[in-house]
This record gives sequence, structure tokens and C-alpha cells, in this order.
Amino acid sequence: MTKVRLILAVAIFLISGICFADHRQKLAIAPDGSVYYNSLLKEHRKRVLKYSPSLKKLDIYYCITYKECNIDDVYMDAQGKKMAIIGACPIQGVKEPDKDVQWQYYLEIVDSSARKEIVLFKNAFENSFSPDGKSIAFAEKYPGETGSPIPPGYQGGLWVYDFKSKAKTRIDTLGVNPEGDYRPQDLNWSEHDGNIYYTNYDKVFRYDPRTGKGAITSHKGIYFSADGKYYAIAAWEGGGGICRTSDDREMIEWEKLILVNSPEQYQDMAFMFWSKKLNAGVFSVTVRDQKTKDNYFTNVIFDVGQGRVLGDFQGYIMGINAQGSLVAISAPGTNEQGKIKLINLTKFKK
Repeated sequence: MTKVRLILAVAIFLISGICFADHRQKLAIAPDGSVYYNSLLKEHRKRVLKYSPSLKKLDIYYCITYKECNIDDVYMDAQGKKMAIIGACPIQGVKEPDKDVQWQYYLEIVDSSARKEIVLFKNAFENSFSPDGKSIAFAEKYPGETGSPIPPGYQGGLWVYDFKSKAKTRIDTLGVNPEGDYRPQDLNWSEHDGNIYYTNYDKVFRYDPRTGKGAITSHKGIYFSADGKYYAIAAWEGGGGICRTSDDREMIEWEKLILVNSPEQYQDMAFMFWSKKLNAGVFSVTVRDQKTKDNYFTNVIFDVGQGRVLGDFQGYIMGINAQGSLVAISAPGTNEQGKIKLINLTKFKK
């Protein structure tokens, strides 16, 4: 990025928020409040930018070295020591029907302080750092439906990588679709019990990395509150909600509180994230303006400790910090699509 372009990016950030080429991508918020995201300019999506709110300064933080690759999402461990960068590279000479090129995912882990690559995994996509940041779990995946050309080196499955020993271990020992295209749909290394949870949309699996044993659970979701007493129901089929972990009871009375202003034809809620700081879940719902009668999306904050709604805020959620107290949103309003603002959620805790 030229000096002029970098100055322009800083100006846009300070005046109206972080501007993205694609507002759907994810960003990372470090423990110190710094924001990491891929480049402002579409032609420079090989770069991660860092914005320091305290210094009001924007820097080119990291440049990937792989030609023709693009950065999609940026994540960070809870300690802020490691960054996970998800991207895609075109596979030269491999084409799918009606498409110009086939893409191959990659997952690059970077040392946040040294700004150097620690390890690179090809075909990796979904990922979750261990709570202590010493390991990472990831699933191999490739674009397209079952039957699409398989990228070079693809093995499939779910893996754990230990940063100290550099050992890469396959952990999908539950016999899930062993003869077919095995691509876990989502995974989460939960802090509340130290287990890795993953799902294939149909079942939820639990793997204990300390014992090397796994089991199918009766749960309907993989994201748990900080104390582990509740978890969010997956919203892949257009629904969602909250369950009690001990007996998988759906907390319907709580869901009604969250959906109180939602039109009857839009009685759906999608889980967004858990706020450890607030002991609350954040859910995206459709609500109706009682004055204008217009419908719009909003994010409702629900305290599972007190069983009450704390408040709500608008905007597409882009990323949060480890405590779930600071959230980056795509600013609401048709004239602000793609611009990012930071919200401190502690103001809702009364």
C-alpha cells in the first residue's frame, strides 16, 4: 500500500469507522483493544492491518507471502499472542464446471509479537484456539459440494496442533462418515470444561484432548456460556435458542423474552456470541418498530444469570474480544454499509 493510500485509510477509519471491501468478513480484537482486519483495498487483500484506538494509528501489520492468495478472516487467541489468518488460493490448472478456477483454503498461524509465521495448514478452515492458546483445533475443508475436485494434499478430518511439540494429531475418532467426504461444519474449544465440541449439523460430538476420548452428546449446540450452565442452539435451519446444559431443556420462556418485539412471522433468533464479561448471550432477531411498523434486525443481549434482557444494538457483528465486552459491528443504515464501529457492551450491564 502506498503512503497516500495508508493515510487515506486512516482518515476513513477515524471519520466513519473501518471500511471494508466485503463487510461480511471477520476481524480480531486483541486484549489491548487493537483491531486486526484484512486490507481496506480489494487489490491488497494479502495484508493484515492493525488499528490502535489509543494511538489513533493504523499500520500494515502483516503481509502474507503466498502469491495470488486472498485473506478472508482474521482471528486471535484469548491471550493475544497468536493470530489465525484464513484465506484462499487459486489452484492453477484445476477448474470446476462453469467456474474459472478452483480455490484451496489455508490457515496461517502468526506470532502476534514477532509478526512471523508459526505454521501453515493447507485445506484448513474452521478453527478454534485452546483456552490457554497453546494448541489449535481445525477442520480440513474445501470449497464446493461433495464431488467437487479434491485439492492437493487434502486429508479431511479434524486435527489438533500443539505449538510447543509441533505435533499434529487427528482426533475425529468417532467414526463420523469415515468413508465419505468428512467436513465438520463447526467446532469450538470450550473454556468451561476444556473439551473440543464439533458438529456435522446432525449431531454434536465432544472430544477430551486430555484423555484422547470422544463421545456423541445429546446437546443441540456447541457454544457454551462461561460457566457452562447453558449453550446456544444452532440456527442453521432458520431457528435458534438457549438450552440448559444439564438436561438439554430448551429455555422457551427466555426465548419469548428475547423475541418479545419480533413479528409473529419472524419468530427466529440466531446465536451470535457469548459475552463472558456480561454472563450473557447475544442473539440476532427481527424486530418491529412499534411506531413505523417497519421490520429490522437487531442484536439482543440476554443475561442468563438474571434471566433478563439487558438491551440491544443494531449492526452486523464482525468480531469480539476474548471477554466479549468489546464488539465490532458493521454500522447500520443503507448509507453506511461496510463501515465498522466499536461498541463497549459493559454499558448495558446495570
